[in-house]
Amino acid sequence: MLSLDDIRSKVTRDQIFCLDDIWRFYRGHKKWIPESILRKDLRKSGRSKDLEKMVQLGGSIVFENHSEGEIRYFLTALGILLTHKGKEIEKNYIKMLKLLQEMHNSDSDIKVLTSEWLGKSLNLSDESLFELFGLVGSPMFPYDQPVKVGSSDGQQKFEFQINSSSTEDLFEEDVENYVQRTFANLYDQGMPVENGKRAFYLSRGSIVPKKTTRQVNKPSKKIFIIHGHDNPNLVLLRDLCVKRWRLKPIILYSEAGRGKTIIEKFEREAKDAVFAFALFTPDDRVLGPRKRKYHQPRPNVHFELGWFYGKLGRDKVCIIFKHGTELHSDLQGISRIEFKDKVTEKTDQILKELKALKVVD
Repeated sequence: MLSLDDIRSKVTRDQIFCLDDIWRFYRGHKKWIPESILRKDLRKSGRSKDLEKMVQLGGSIVFENHSEGEIRYFLTALGILLTHKGKEIEKNYIKMLKLLQEMHNSDSDIKVLTSEWLGKSLNLSDESLFELFGLVGSPMFPYDQPVKVGSSDGQQKFEFQINSSSTEDLFEEDVENYVQRTFANLYDQGMPVENGKRAFYLSRGSIVPKKTTRQVNKPSKKIFIIHGHDNPNLVLLRDLCVKRWRLKPIILYSEAGRGKTIIEKFEREAKDAVFAFALFTPDDRVLGPRKRKYHQPRPNVHFELGWFYGKLGRDKVCIIFKHGTELHSDLQGISRIEFKDKVTEKTDQILKELKALKVVD
């Protein structure tokens, strides 16, 4: 089985230096590096060809994405661990997991680790803590890890949340082996680096981080709610899912946060869902052909619906649309439920849809 160190041995010196440039910019600016700046820096140092060499590593290590009006280069969790700082970051991450083991053995009920407390407990500098936060919050960070990023003030204070539902694997094996194995599982040499091609590749489910240790196969209760600007109906639908049907809705709010783009957050959260509701509401007023005026959902709603259509299939998505919302003809064939004012008007019909697909009993 491939380990993290096995992957490190495959990466050339020039490729590592290029990954270092991207990671250094992120640490200094708390955002990912624009392609124009990276190319300029490489030209200045006489390393113009290093970018092409780095791209050969594939999209599971480094990828491009359109953010803030320009193409930027991002490192995945695996990419961060392949930089010159990667072994130190790995070492500090292992220290944090060992601390979680100690807390588990002492029956600690702590659910959140603050950066201040963690720094004192592990004797870590502010820079080391920020690098840990960057790793845990990075694209493609394994969703089954025992920690995930919590709140942040955008400066020096931030939190790690303990993912208690994903700790059993950690406590069944050596921590060093656990880290080497789980991050190596992210490696996919065939994943494209280019913006659009990578998104399509992921939408087809070509890579899904997998647990390789013993686990119990339980039906997932995670569903995704795609939404626009109608927050009252979003809350009503969420509450139906949580309080009445005991589901675990995933909701991607409009702000990116922690220096991450919307598409990064979407990729990270959406991959666990087994079903998706698309809440279509008349958010945008459009002037169509022959000056016909109509209202349609926000563009992200169409994009996210298409992503789930490709990943889960037509029968695992359902459009819930408010009266007065224009539906494009190419959405024919997808289940749809219309309501007048409130989503709760169609509670029984929504439940029927979930039962038909065995999402609920």
